[in-house]
Amino acid sequence: MKNTLNSVLRYLASDSLRGRLARSGVFLTAGTGIERGLRLVRQMVLAKLVVPEQLGLVAICTAVLAMFEAAGEVGIRFSVIQNKIGDQYGYLNAAWWFQTLRGVVLTVLGVAATGWIARFYEEPALTNVLRVAFLAVIFNALVSPGSHVLEKRLHFGKYVVLTQGSLLAGTVLTIVLAFLFRNVWAVIIGFSAEGVIRFILSFIICPFVPGFHIDRRAIKELSAFARGMFGMPILTLIAFQADVFVLGKMISLYQVGLYYLAFQLARIPRDLAFQIAGKLLLPVFAMKQDDNESLRRGLCQATRWVTLAVGPLIGFFVSCAVAILVVFYTPAYAKVTIAFMLMVLTAFLRVQGVILSNMYFAIHQLNQQRFFVLLRVIVMGVLLIPLIQEMGFNGAALAVLAGELSGFIFQVITLNRRIQLSSRQYVESTMPGIVLGLVGAVLCWYWMIFRGLEISVWEILGVGLFVMAMGYVAGSVWQFKQLKQLLQHGLNTPSQASGNDPMNEERMI
Repeated sequence: MKNTLNSVLRYLASDSLRGRLARSGVFLTAGTGIERGLRLVRQMVLAKLVVPEQLGLVAICTAVLAMFEAAGEVGIRFSVIQNKIGDQYGYLNAAWWFQTLRGVVLTVLGVAATGWIARFYEEPALTNVLRVAFLAVIFNALVSPGSHVLEKRLHFGKYVVLTQGSLLAGTVLTIVLAFLFRNVWAVIIGFSAEGVIRFILSFIICPFVPGFHIDRRAIKELSAFARGMFGMPILTLIAFQADVFVLGKMISLYQVGLYYLAFQLARIPRDLAFQIAGKLLLPVFAMKQDDNESLRRGLCQATRWVTLAVGPLIGFFVSCAVAILVVFYTPAYAKVTIAFMLMVLTAFLRVQGVILSNMYFAIHQLNQQRFFVLLRVIVMGVLLIPLIQEMGFNGAALAVLAGELSGFIFQVITLNRRIQLSSRQYVESTMPGIVLGLVGAVLCWYWMIFRGLEISVWEILGVGLFVMAMGYVAGSVWQFKQLKQLLQHGLNTPSQASGNDPMNEERMI
């Protein structure tokens, strides 16, 4: 045990790709855990202090901002990480001017459109709310492009301070303002302040001085990547936000507010995967974009570990949905229990989508990724309005799940053609996490049936947390054995870590 622990510490301290990847994972996990915990507290505070109608305004405002951001998205971050010269000054300078011009145009157009948007939703209060919120768009565009280089080089210690630090500050400010204002302004001011803080921190942590000379080669490559990205961000937005756009027009703000806060809770597994695995995998996959064997192995390992990480949480959310909504929020949120369960299943598929989309971005298969997103949008678009008319917000959640499932299936099928990974191999890599989640959910449901009407929401929550904890213990034991085998087969041997072939360890990824 002691030898294994020493090997793990040496592994974390090494400057190899695996060592940097492991350290980055530690930084991202710690930072994301703290930040997401505070966000959960923020949601609980908002649920208890702010009426659902005000949260409905927040939902519409968030969706509108996302629409404008997506409409002008040109993939600067992806381009810097994926491009082999993405960390050179000429490329970064061109990228900064690209994103700055984009941010200015989006902000001007957005502010000009606020009155029309407010009239469309018949909510005059949206006008001023949106004008303040659009401050975040311009400040997000002005951040130092060096922040993308931190991801590219796997320097996630500084990256966590930058991104999670600004998120933490915005979250804390929102919580404080919620006690003072108890309305939509608490969220909007906190959101805008988050963008300002990120802008300031980016130039402190990643100093960068823009120049007026624009590198033509960089512009050419940025433009080529932007053309490859064309349409994908707006399609992705529709896949992620169309339900809120349509619900805002078809049901009351009160119901939209309930749906929105339930969604914020259900998306936790996907957010964790995006903030940790998503940030780590793109630069690693990009380094190995010409090595299909490494890509296959890396994708299966990432899928197995990430699914193990979220599987017990998904099982807990689905089986204890009512208790979670009532205890974390208020009894009023029990109305969205079915929608919440469907959202959780969607979040699980999106966890897998985070890994798969990073793979397709890394190997520059943007057209394929665009097709997958388009398929999601088409399926959801066909189902959304009829299902909302028939089932309300439950129908919206079901339509989103159906769209997500269709795109996911085609993403998996196409892996065989792109990196020669069979669908069976991929599915097998997801099974340990899925089994843990299913077993946990079945145990919780069995306990609830056994206890019958006597069971309280607190008992349901307690049993669910215990079962989830046991699931993580089982998953941790499995992962520890895998890591121990890895160390025994190479990383614990000096000749393999620093022998004559400097790329030896890199090939293990």
